[in-house]
Amino acid sequence: MASNRGIIDGGNCEEGIGVEREFAQGEGLLNISSSEVYASLCGVPVLTTCSFCEEAGGVKALGGDLNNCCGEVATVTKFDIPEVAKGWILQSFGRKVKNWRARIKELYHDPSLSLKEQISSRPKQVQKKQWKKLVKYWNKEKSKLVSEKTKANRAKKKMVQVTGKKSYARVREELKASKGQDPSRLEMFRACFSKDGTTKNLEASNAIAQMQQHSSNLPEGSIDKPGPDDVFSKVMGNDRNGDAVMYGLGVRAADVWGVIPSRSACHRENIQLKSQCEELTSTVVQLRAQVSEM
Repeated sequence: MASNRGIIDGGNCEEGIGVEREFAQGEGLLNISSSEVYASLCGVPVLTTCSFCEEAGGVKALGGDLNNCCGEVATVTKFDIPEVAKGWILQSFGRKVKNWRARIKELYHDPSLSLKEQISSRPKQVQKKQWKKLVKYWNKEKSKLVSEKTKANRAKKKMVQVTGKKSYARVREELKASKGQDPSRLEMFRACFSKDGTTKNLEASNAIAQMQQHSSNLPEGSIDKPGPDDVFSKVMGNDRNGDAVMYGLGVRAADVWGVIPSRSACHRENIQLKSQCEELTSTVVQLRAQVSEM
């Protein structure tokens, strides 16, 4: 069966939109790096450079070389965020910055104008040098080709969610609370792409009908567990690049149904094992101290 995966619209905006709005008020948003954001939240020292230092290539990542650039070290502490959340934070913020740039381009950039007129149409919340740099980038032939390809791919997406800004994680928890167990991907899809049995388009309606048909053919008492052979996959096709569709940003197939572990899954397991090792080491030290006092 042909895959329908390419026409799903991820649509939902993950929680944390306040971070986007907060940074949108500042003039440095367009060149800020996700590593800086994570560092500012967690209090991790981060090396930064002038946004227009060609030698450094813009804002530097953690541990960057400060030679030949006007760099500085800044530490800001706001929240105690665990290391395992780093991947989600970077992906979430990266998506928000991307969406912000897209809105800025749509509202203020008119390619039909001369280059001078394009530069003069700068929105007030963007620095002059940054806007000029963006306008030049958008006018490159390579950038135009990428933009056209992206628009064409976006036009192929027919299935649109009905949950608005509510994330998959929130929908999943609500279903879990009402059902008393983790929802299947069929149940997640139905909750996210239909409301009171009504969908926004025929494609989503047909997909739900096909999934329900496959579900009715399951042996009595069997559970539609998430995985490469569940009802959702039979209709929408296999998950790509190790993703776990209908689970939200940052969740990999390895995290859900235990296929080949992803890098993030291995990283989290490594952090947990290190934490356990440190606790055991501390316990051993305490026991040795108690024995020596006897």
